[in-house]
Order: sequence, then structure tokens, then C-alpha cells
Amino acid sequence: MRYSDEYYYQIVEEEYFREKLDSLREKYPRIDDVWGGICWNLARDPFSGVPVPHEVEYKIFKSTAIGPTPSFWFLYKVEENKKIIRFISIEAVDED
Repeated sequence: MRYSDEYYYQIVEEEYFREKLDSLREKYPRIDDVWGGICWNLARDPFSGVPVPHEVEYKIFKSTAIGPTPSFWFLYKVEENKKIIRFISIEAVDED
């Protein structure tokens, strides 16, 4: 769990997300650079992701590829009343 200033949203990694992120570290050494950028961006603007149709509290955010590290889809839920972002899933976009 990462905390931000009182004006920013708190980042919470759900168990499946955390396990998936750990497994991606073996294949993509720069995944933590991607993850750090996503945390920084969404903690400040949690609504910049695209809403999931018919599930407006869920959003999808696509990262940018960094060298041989592909783009990733991040599925997350914003709890506006608690100022929390819950990351649920991460999947590589360009993975073979």
C-alpha cells in the first residue's frame, strides 16, 4: 500500500494485482518504472482512466511502453468518498 499527501488518493493493491505484478517483474525488469508512473499519475488524477461500460466505478488505464517493456492495461476502482484507488488487475498489451 502506498500513501500520498492528503490531497491525493491512496493506492491499494488487491491481492491478485500484487501477485500478477510480482510475476511480471521476472519478465519485465522495468515494470516498477511503469508502476511508479501509474501511481504518481492516478493518485493525482484518478479519473483519467476510461470508465468500464455499465460499471462506472471501474476504470481502465493503458500505460506507455518503455523500451522492451510493453504497455499494460490496469483495471482499478475509485472509491471517491474514501480517496482510495484499488488496483485489481494488470495485463500486458503487447505480450506474445
